Amino acid sequence: MSPGAEESNGPEALSSGTGLHIVPHDKPSPDTMRHLWETLGTGAAWSPFQSPGFLNCFQLAMVPAVRGHLSVLEVRREGSSDPLLLVPVLRRRRGPFRIATFPDLGVADQCGPAIARAGEALSMSGEEFLEAILSRLPDTDLLEIRNMPGAIGGMQNPLAAHPLARPVISNLALDLQGKGDASAWRRKRVFKQIRSKWKMLRGSGVEFAECRTASEQRDLIDDILQLRQRRFQALGRFDTCQLPERQAFYRALTELAEPDNPTRGFALRCGDETVAGLLLLEHGDMVNPVLISIGAENWQRYSPGIVLMGQAIRHAEARGKRWFIFGTGLQDYKYRFGGTAFPMSDLVVPLTSAGELYLYLRRLKQIRKDLEATLPVFSRS
Repeated sequence: MSPGAEESNGPEALSSGTGLHIVPHDKPSPDTMRHLWETLGTGAAWSPFQSPGFLNCFQLAMVPAVRGHLSVLEVRREGSSDPLLLVPVLRRRRGPFRIATFPDLGVADQCGPAIARAGEALSMSGEEFLEAILSRLPDTDLLEIRNMPGAIGGMQNPLAAHPLARPVISNLALDLQGKGDASAWRRKRVFKQIRSKWKMLRGSGVEFAECRTASEQRDLIDDILQLRQRRFQALGRFDTCQLPERQAFYRALTELAEPDNPTRGFALRCGDETVAGLLLLEHGDMVNPVLISIGAENWQRYSPGIVLMGQAIRHAEARGKRWFIFGTGLQDYKYRFGGTAFPMSDLVVPLTSAGELYLYLRRLKQIRKDLEATLPVFSRS
């Protein structure tokens, strides 16, 4: 029995008709999480948002805020002790509805399983994997997985291939080591502009800094959050990064020791002033920005955010990374860098009549919101 199996709520369960066993690990400890991911072996793949470090911090800071419950479902072939997939699941209530999702809550740009040995996993269909997973989700009204990558570390994500999965374009990525003319992205006009702006910034005393230690990264996060708060207040909008649980989550990430720590931090600084700051998560061949902000208005004519992003891209390429994934959102600047659609999909499966009702009520809410945005007569004001 692997470490953590004693944390399961029940015995190992065979998913009827699939030939798969599911071993649930409920509220896994950091040691259990680390061991489970190690059992995937050489060649396994997962995104930075399903790393043991990310999930441990998520369980510590984010899960209590929604009174939720984190589990890792270990998916094995019948008769084998080796996992095919590790599936992190967050279960929570939204009013009377019981929802199961992948750990997200606004801090994950990609949601997917951790995959071992592509050949074995791909020998079974998305339907078989989903049926097996659902067998260990009792008392659940709705399974909702958003922003699943079609491939993870070059390996097909079987859940994204499920017939009920619906393609979405929510993420753009830059292929730094792609086939053909891999240097084409470097010739984008934006990089010429970056060189010009960077020269002006350096002339004004700005320096590029990599934040390596936990202390440096905590200071960077504090700077980014403060700059974001000022910008959102000026726009009259609420910044969700000001939620205490989110701040605790990002700070917890910086406290992780190697190799569990997925964070990298970069900044443009003029003396003690932060001109722009950027926090990224990475794993394997993937790099994904998660927090960015820029400083005072007097710096904005130099486009410090674009300059810092360009520096981070070149830094990732120099370290042999393949994918620079810009994060959720289709902003114009991401296209300017050469970003293209990163195949993603959503999988939403109502499991009870209550789950159907939840989706219906959510659609009504969205219709009302759209009407309020377009027709003043529907506005609450």
